[in-house]
Amino acid sequence: MDKASPCLLYSDIAMKKSALFWTPVLAVCGLAAGCLFPEYYKYTSPFGDFTCEVPYGWSVKTDREEDIFTNVTFIGGFDPDFYLGAPSLSIRWHSSSRIHQLPNGFMEVYSDADDFIRQMLRSVYGPMENKDYFLETPKDRPREGIREIALRTAMLPAKFFVVTAQIEVPKKWTWGVSVNKEGKTTLIRKHAYALVPMEGGFYVIVYPATMDGYEKYEKQYRMLLGTFKPLRSGPGGPAFEVPKSGR
Repeated sequence: MDKASPCLLYSDIAMKKSALFWTPVLAVCGLAAGCLFPEYYKYTSPFGDFTCEVPYGWSVKTDREEDIFTNVTFIGGFDPDFYLGAPSLSIRWHSSSRIHQLPNGFMEVYSDADDFIRQMLRSVYGPMENKDYFLETPKDRPREGIREIALRTAMLPAKFFVVTAQIEVPKKWTWGVSVNKEGKTTLIRKHAYALVPMEGGFYVIVYPATMDGYEKYEKQYRMLLGTFKPLRSGPGGPAFEVPKSGR
């Protein structure tokens, strides 16, 4: 992902605007060229706690457990390079030190963003000492697997990293998988995370891609990070104001 500096990735993202032509002939030409619709649109969370810009035409799925946990997932069209056959981007809220029940019945609780990172890397991707996963690093800063970036619109710091891990999956799986030298069907996950600490909790902005699919929607993930703006510190939390230094 680190083909440019964080400044270029997250601070200088320009949204492309498509011109609208109202004459019949030009409208037909625009439709044929795919120019009638914007590339992104402004989305406001149904929980009233953030806004952002997301790819136009993607569907939205939401989940909430009171003010403890929320999830908003944006799902794109079919793409065989992605697990389950479609790219997605998610924004989650976790209240600090409060228990959230997962759909499978398990519980999760995190004291802060750093605790989330520690638990998630170990439980989802496996012990690093066993080389089950690795954190990608910038070429100019090879020791920084987890680094701090500045979100452009929110003017807030975020802890950012990309984790790559390979797991064996059932042979019947079709999308997003590959076959290794031993003939085993594997899924090479390449997931990007940005954690935004807030009062009383933190946001997790996730791009769960695969090795083959990551670059296809990396730009859309950058746009999401660059335009993400909290309105409150989580659902029902205190109102958020962009720091005066960033206005």
